[in-house]
Amino acid sequence: MKLLNTFLFVLVVFTSSVLAQFNPDDFEGFWRGTWFNNTFGSTDSSFLSVTFDRGAGTLEAVLDLEGSVFGGSDPDPVTLTGSYSSIGFSATGNSPTYGDMILSGDGSGNMMGRMPDVPNPGIDSTTLMGTFNSTNIDLTYIVYFTGGGTADGVINMVKDPASSVEKESDIVPDGFALEQNFPNPFNPSTTIQFSISKQSFVTLEIYNSLGEKVDVLIAEELNAGKYKFNWNAENLTSGTYYYSITADNFRQAKKLILLR
Repeated sequence: MKLLNTFLFVLVVFTSSVLAQFNPDDFEGFWRGTWFNNTFGSTDSSFLSVTFDRGAGTLEAVLDLEGSVFGGSDPDPVTLTGSYSSIGFSATGNSPTYGDMILSGDGSGNMMGRMPDVPNPGIDSTTLMGTFNSTNIDLTYIVYFTGGGTADGVINMVKDPASSVEKESDIVPDGFALEQNFPNPFNPSTTIQFSISKQSFVTLEIYNSLGEKVDVLIAEELNAGKYKFNWNAENLTSGTYYYSITADNFRQAKKLILLR
């Protein structure tokens, strides 16, 4: 029955959006913001990276909700893949925390989502509903408990300006590498360089001295080559931070120091 409901849910999203044309440019990019649980008062950061393959008509979205959304430990990001057309998009994914996840949107800027079988004791399912445009995503979510009752909250994100990652060379490197940032110490901007030897999904993240993620600089598919990212830390206080890169099976971190 839940499988049938999921199919009908996606079908309704698409058939209700025939009057407006979906523009993938509005949804593509890197989004960041917060989620807030109105029932329990908990909150943390939220990130979403969306890329489209316009030749194949497909998309990939990586959703990262930091903190204890459903209780327990901080979950890993979940990757959703799917397709899009002139009337909207639909993507699905699966994770140990959320179970199956379905996310759909239409050309009028309506977005809907569902987690029909959350593998968490006491939770039955979760729904999401809201809007998006070229700058904002605003969603309301409702968690349904197995014993009855609900909890609700919001997810609000804004799109980052065009990524400041810059490709320095098309020459394919011999391997993956992360360079020391320069200048270091710095205030408030510094440059981070890295190389990838094959096309990979790359994440470049900043952590504080407590191991808490404080910024996500890159979360996107990049071709082989040498890159640099100009990072502005104007919103952070002085201290020691760590930048970490993950690409294919390569992972490395280095220390940087922000001095005000």
